[in-house]
Amino acid sequence: MPLRPADVERLPPMIPGADVAEAQRLEDLKQFRKYLVDTGGVKALMKLFQHTAQNEMRLDNPTLLKDFLGKYQEESFESSEEVTLWRENEEFRKHNGELEEHVKRLEVELDEAQRLRLSSQLWAELAPGAGAVELSLGALYTRLCGNDTEACPDAISEASEVVVSKEPFCAWVAWLDDSLRAWIQATLLPRLAAAGGAPPFESELKKDAGMSRDLREFLLETAKRFSEE
Repeated sequence: MPLRPADVERLPPMIPGADVAEAQRLEDLKQFRKYLVDTGGVKALMKLFQHTAQNEMRLDNPTLLKDFLGKYQEESFESSEEVTLWRENEEFRKHNGELEEHVKRLEVELDEAQRLRLSSQLWAELAPGAGAVELSLGALYTRLCGNDTEACPDAISEASEVVVSKEPFCAWVAWLDDSLRAWIQATLLPRLAAAGGAPPFESELKKDAGMSRDLREFLLETAKRFSEE
């Protein structure tokens, strides 16, 4: 269907292909000039012309351009402020990475030391005597709950003669799950210290208050770990 005159009038004017090509050429030339300025090419050419006028009046030297640009590039790259800052940043980045790794190692070492300190404190409270290096599961229960055997878990009663050594016990306690270690630190150790050598949970068992969930879990986990050896 042919266009109506009114529609034809609204169409934009046709641009000749030659004009489009010329506009693109001018835009490309503009971008190239900007590239020369941004990359220092104009400055390099100016120095080349100055060098030629002062030192190379004979233009029959076939290596003139190659020699000059090689020297210019070397001097520009080695002494430019951008390269100096880049190298300093790389050195700082490398140093920061080394510091971060060192901090991580220290954090791991600190965490391990705190875990072992907690387990050593617990052994010192449980073991009969300052130099004791062994403790039976039956003696462990008596130290915590006294002589009331009715509340003693079967796992402890059946393995009461099993002997636990200090180093394996401390290593095991150090890497217990967080909830049980938190109970040891917040409840068990303070109650052992406050009892002054007496079983800290004996009175609760005599009052039929029952054994706490955390205490039972600790005893069962201890029996499970060391009765298997």
